[in-house]
Amino acid sequence: MFDDIFGSPKKSRKKKNPFDFDLSLFPSQEEKKNKRGYIYKDYRNKLWEKQKGKCARCKKKLDPHNYHIDHKKPVALGGKTTLSNLQLLCPLCHMKKTAEDRRKISQNKKRQKKSSAKDPFTVDLFGSSSRSRKKDPFSLW
Repeated sequence: MFDDIFGSPKKSRKKKNPFDFDLSLFPSQEEKKNKRGYIYKDYRNKLWEKQKGKCARCKKKLDPHNYHIDHKKPVALGGKTTLSNLQLLCPLCHMKKTAEDRRKISQNKKRQKKSSAKDPFTVDLFGSSSRSRKKDPFSLW
């Protein structure tokens, strides 16, 4: 840098980037990829207070650094990420509940397949969908 008249070096002005802000306020890319949604800190704190730091299933005291947040009604069965549908669980209880939920989800899928096969409008005698087939106004069938 060049010295000014008084002999002190010029101070370069650093321009501030208008888009420079604290990224810790926003969920990370991994958290955004989660289809169940990011659960914000205020929800976590409210759940902790509501359950008084205890597991919703076994009622044992939770470690504040090692607990899981679970949907009471699974997202796959239509549950939402709302405060009333969330609960704190210890890792063991969460593992057990997840196994139960997966069983319910698979049973639900089987029921849906059976009910769609019984629907007379979905498949006709020849195996094609009667709803998707366009009717010819001049045909008898």
